[in-house]
Amino acid sequence: MSERVTLTLCPRCGGRAAVGWTTVTRDGEVPLAHVPTEFDCAGGCSLPPAELVEAVADSRLTPLPRDSAVNG
Repeated sequence: MSERVTLTLCPRCGGRAAVGWTTVTRDGEVPLAHVPTEFDCAGGCSLPPAELVEAVADSRLTPLPRDSAVNG
């Protein structure tokens, strides 16, 4: 389960999508990084985990403004 969710545009269809993030820690305490672990596109597109990590690294996921309507 993700600890944080951000809204973005799907790199496949351009529709709205959510990316779930999980914190990777050392020894269960020291945060090392936030990694994308879930992807949910309103259009039904799917991104396998490796492709999701690649899309984040290549900046192909465009963040949506915080005041952007989730269902709109």
